[in-house]
Amino acid sequence: MIRVLVAEEDPFIANLLASGINTGLRARLQLPAEARFSFDHVQDGAEALSVLEKHTFELLLCDAALPIIDGLEVARRVRAVSRLRHLPVIVLGSAPALRGEALAAGADRFLEKPVPLATLVRALAEVLRVG
Repeated sequence: MIRVLVAEEDPFIANLLASGINTGLRARLQLPAEARFSFDHVQDGAEALSVLEKHTFELLLCDAALPIIDGLEVARRVRAVSRLRHLPVIVLGSAPALRGEALAAGADRFLEKPVPLATLVRALAEVLRVG
């Protein structure tokens, strides 16, 4: 099972991301029906860090503009924890100028919103090193 933590303030967007990932990666990788993705959703950066302390994930998909602790700081803190250092982190943001900051903070990828599904799926496949 591939566990993904989606840190996104808007539950509707989080559900769209999860649905797109599930459908897009399954098709791209030609995965069998029994291959499963599990998505956990948090709405702020503090909650993301708390959940990451307690559970294991294969990917963190994080909005740059999270409340309480923003996505860039979440990426920094993830990289500072030895157990999480190798966790793939994709940061999503609506300002292209955030790309450099996100990568400097430790994100594996920065994707500009709105992100086309094909771009998201390609980035996920790359950071998960599949397909």
